[in-house]
Amino acid sequence: MENKFIEEWMDEIPEYPKGKQIHPENEYFLKSRGVDGRHILVAELNESLDLTDLPKLAGISLDLQPNNNGCLLTLTLEDSENLDKFALICFNIAQRTATYSGRNLILHTVKILNSWSKLFSPSRSKISESELIGLIGELFALERHLLDKLTPSLAIRAWIGPEDAKQDIVADNFAIEVKAHHAGFSNKISISSAEQLDFDKENFFLYKVDFSPSDLNSAVSLTSLRDSIISKIETSNEALSEFVFHFNEKTEKADSQQLLSSYILDTESVYRVTESFPKIHLANIPSAIISDSIKYSLDVSCLDEFLLKDTLKDLIDEC
Repeated sequence: MENKFIEEWMDEIPEYPKGKQIHPENEYFLKSRGVDGRHILVAELNESLDLTDLPKLAGISLDLQPNNNGCLLTLTLEDSENLDKFALICFNIAQRTATYSGRNLILHTVKILNSWSKLFSPSRSKISESELIGLIGELFALERHLLDKLTPSLAIRAWIGPEDAKQDIVADNFAIEVKAHHAGFSNKISISSAEQLDFDKENFFLYKVDFSPSDLNSAVSLTSLRDSIISKIETSNEALSEFVFHFNEKTEKADSQQLLSSYILDTESVYRVTESFPKIHLANIPSAIISDSIKYSLDVSCLDEFLLKDTLKDLIDEC
């Protein structure tokens, strides 16, 4: 994965003010070299902006200086040992700011770098067991089902989903709410918000997957699922940079033991969520009840009429 981005920085790169476009849809960011030969990412902008509190990343510096009638934004690699991270971050910035220009491009770049700076120094304070199993379930669905039927870009885009989406996976023609549990708690499904199942989508699936702790070779962990997903999407720079960013963001607080904790699949089942599926409807909640406070559980034994025989990957294929 690291070499995928490094290779593009190993070609002959001209010295600034010349440079090479790093992303085909972003005309502003150029990869170049400073007068001292160090790798830099630069963007010349027509608008000026004065920012003093810039993000700090180990081995990488960010600078914003006046330039003619605008400003010059420069990201410099201070330590060549960090070229892998630098190359990934630069591509991710260019990719995620492709629709911006001027002031908005600068502000969005700083926002992205602030996120990356947290990921460079993760807190590793530990996540709850339910969060860990939940992430395992999401990544398992992505690795075993979505990536078998969708292109890397479509699969990763669905996993990330629209901003503020309440469902785990949202594509143009289907949505999936993933519910992962420890084996032995298979008689119920915990719903953490009223919006989770009250979603207007023709192909909306509830994917219930149960895991048991295991040391078997076939067991999965956050780390093994990450590596497997990367191997399946490495042909797409866009999918790869987005996946690495969001995986790191989701696992920022997981400690080293949790990253390696392994689980074996116990059971998996898929339900079709229709209008008649037992769920709380937002429209029926009295105004005096705070909808954000609603949590409830479903009795699995009462969901047989919504249980599907097809696997999740087959259902995705049919959508």
